[in-house]
Amino acid sequence: MKKKGIFFIFIVFLLASIAFSEEMHGEMHVDLSNLDPLTSAIFRGVEEAFNINEKGLDALQNDNFEEAERLFKRASTMIPIYSEARNNLGVLYFRTGREREAMRIWTNITMIDPDYPLAWFNLGLFNFRAGNLTEAERFLETAYLKAPANKDIWEFYAYVLIQNNQVEKAVHILERKIPSLAAVEMLDEIRTSLAQETSIGKERGTSKADSLFYLALDYHLSGNLQKATELYEEVLATDRRYCRAWNNLGAIFGSKGEIKRAISAYKNAVRRRCNLADGYVNLVNIFSATNDARNARKWLRRGLRIAPDNEYLLLFKQQSEH
Repeated sequence: MKKKGIFFIFIVFLLASIAFSEEMHGEMHVDLSNLDPLTSAIFRGVEEAFNINEKGLDALQNDNFEEAERLFKRASTMIPIYSEARNNLGVLYFRTGREREAMRIWTNITMIDPDYPLAWFNLGLFNFRAGNLTEAERFLETAYLKAPANKDIWEFYAYVLIQNNQVEKAVHILERKIPSLAAVEMLDEIRTSLAQETSIGKERGTSKADSLFYLALDYHLSGNLQKATELYEEVLATDRRYCRAWNNLGAIFGSKGEIKRAISAYKNAVRRRCNLADGYVNLVNIFSATNDARNARKWLRRGLRIAPDNEYLLLFKQQSEH
């Protein structure tokens, strides 16, 4: 199963990137004749950027890396936030051994366009390739949260969960994807490998809080925020120091515009024994978004003491120094 999985991820890595770019390009069908000159010119510029990105993809597929780099860079400067082109530039750098440059690009995309899922996905693959399974899982969880229907994302996410001994969590995801053949095949592999141990449905060595958390996460990922909130609160009634439950509650509150409740939840995610790096990142982000520079700097300093190598905190630090 491992050999098959390792082969699979490199195929998914490139194809996912290309598929997303083509999908976005296919949405540009506008009758320019009915628009005023300025709006028409803007749409023509966007269409030209899409065409240049597509030419870059053709060059990348033909291993014409120098031309692909030129085209992706040009396309990414033609639209203020063109994550597809920048993501593809990261793919090119990854393929040509410039992995640090690729990681910087994908990390930057998550900062300026956090809803673009492939940057999170590629950071997950980058960390998986480096053997950082916990970090890979964290990035892929976010990618899945952003695009739960994307087959490349949920399939690789489930694979990494299995490799990281998070079998029950993987099963929760895969069972939601039936009747997808890939999901059925992966579930069959899991059942076969665990046949001598216990059935999949049984909680294996997890606490009540863990079980409730993964159930809450399932509802969270499917968009049922009310049910997810109720279950996260049940988790915290069982274990007040369940860091990720506080952090995810903060994300829900923030998405609903309940800023004070989000801040309170994130603070709980970094208190006492928690010190969850994501909690610090979210506190810096939310204070930055609300133009509270003093608090953003305060939580940035605290976060860097706990997680000095955290890419997001380092990016915030770099941006605050300019």
